[in-house]
Order: sequence, then structure tokens, then C-alpha cells
Amino acid sequence: METPPLPDKELVVHLKKGSINAFNLLFAKYERRLYAFAYSIFPSQEDVEEVVQEVFYKVWKNRHLLDEKMSFRSFIFTMSRNYLYNQLSKRVSETAYKHYYAKFTSNQVYDTEEVCNYDELKTTIQEIVNKMPEKRKQVFMMSRFEGLTNPEIAKKLNLSLSTVENHINLALKTLRQKLYLHDTYLFLLFMFLWG
Repeated sequence: METPPLPDKELVVHLKKGSINAFNLLFAKYERRLYAFAYSIFPSQEDVEEVVQEVFYKVWKNRHLLDEKMSFRSFIFTMSRNYLYNQLSKRVSETAYKHYYAKFTSNQVYDTEEVCNYDELKTTIQEIVNKMPEKRKQVFMMSRFEGLTNPEIAKKLNLSLSTVENHINLALKTLRQKLYLHDTYLFLLFMFLWG
């Protein structure tokens, strides 16, 4: 008869005492889930493997700080999300610097290219916004395309100010995610203009 798997809390207790077996069991349980989660943000096998390895390395290194009363699942996914966002932020900064450097150290004029990129960005944003829920789309269009303030939008649509802000934040979050996956340069341009 097969032994039922130990719950996370017990494994964490053993892990804190330095049990490699407990670590291996937790790794086996969460490796694939973290891999899938990381892959949804960084669609590169090499990057994803690095994320999973780094997160579990930190778990082992800081095992004495773990709290068995807290959800290990929540803890490890929060760690992964923070690591991913830090990596994403670092890459965006590096890429932004490269674009900035290339633009301002070249004698060539990029006016036509910049106009084309801006037009492409506007078209792509419009396509993404059109797929949003109707109210969110309406709020975002009034804010970014009509230039209305949040209180003006709230008054016109008979919504609370916090609801308007929530719609705009969710719309911006969706745009950042979609543009990053669509085209890195458009993502950077968006971040510079509206980020």
C-alpha cells in the first residue's frame, strides 16, 4: 500500500531542520506548477528553468525563515512572481537603455520610423482595448484618447472615482502584458508614453 504524501506543513517543518528529502518532495510537487506559471510570463524554456532553480535555491538557503503555519504554495508563488517581475523590470531597463543609446549616438534621422512605430502602437492598443469589457474600454478611451480626468469620467458615467481608477489600472495592466508578448519595442514605447 502506497504511503499518502505528507502535507506541506509537515514537509516545511522537516525542511527547516535541513531535510533534503523534504526539500525534494516539495520540489517535485511544485516544479511543474511553477514552470507553467513562469512560462506564462517568460515564454522561454531557458528563462523559466532559471526562475524555478533560483526560487528553490532561495527556499533552501532561507529554509530556517519559513513559517509552517503559512501556506507554502502561496509563499512559493509569491516568490516566483516577485522574481519574475524583477527580471522583467531589469530587462526592460536594459532594452530601454540600448534603444536610447542607439537613438542619441547615431547621426541618422529616425523621424519617419518613429512616426510609423507610434502609429503601429496606436493601432495595436486600439485592437487590445476593443477586446476589453465594454465599461473598461469606455473608461480607458475617455481617459487616454479624450483626455478627461478621472473625476470627469466618474461624473459622466455615474461611477465612483475608485471604480474609474480600477478600470484604468486593469486596462493598463492588460496592455502592458499583451504588448510585452507582442513586440518588445512597442512595449517600451508604450511604457515611455503611458506606462
